[in-house]
Amino acid sequence: MSKFGIMIVVWSIFLFSVLLVAFVLWQVKQSQNEIYQWSFVVVSCIVSAFQASVARFNFTGKSNYLVRLVSRFNLYK
Repeated sequence: MSKFGIMIVVWSIFLFSVLLVAFVLWQVKQSQNEIYQWSFVVVSCIVSAFQASVARFNFTGKSNYLVRLVSRFNLYK
């Protein structure tokens, strides 16, 4: 991050994730298999719950269950 700048990295990751989600959504819509479609909906809801939890933590500074769950997997040791 320090090499390219924080804002450039954040916006690049955001753009990449939007493009990835758009591609996956297009693939799911092309598929006639309902299992793929429902799997996409379920996984999307789970990811949205984690993102909302982290956004709430970033805004308030107060920890919640999902943030504590994720923080157990400290990847930056």
